[in-house]
Amino acid sequence: MLNERNPAKSFEIVQQPGRMPANPFTRDNAPTMILAKAKKIPAWKMDSIGLVGKLQDNPVKSNEPTETITLIPMGAARLRISAFPQIGEGADSHDWK
Repeated sequence: MLNERNPAKSFEIVQQPGRMPANPFTRDNAPTMILAKAKKIPAWKMDSIGLVGKLQDNPVKSNEPTETITLIPMGAARLRISAFPQIGEGADSHDWK
């Protein structure tokens, strides 16, 4: 859920207090997190070998409620997503296939 006029307002950066952990590359030890608003796309699933399907054209419809998600650095994540689909509500939005 991107604020198109001011994308920086779409995210909150959270820095963990204290010293850098000896191993920052775990979900629990990630020193930096980003909180973002998002909606689930129920049809966007992992495939049989655990990879996420390719992105489709944007914007995508979603009737799911908006929720806050926590993003951690890729090196600390098991599921690694480098790009997310854009949710839309207008006539140009389409269903995920």
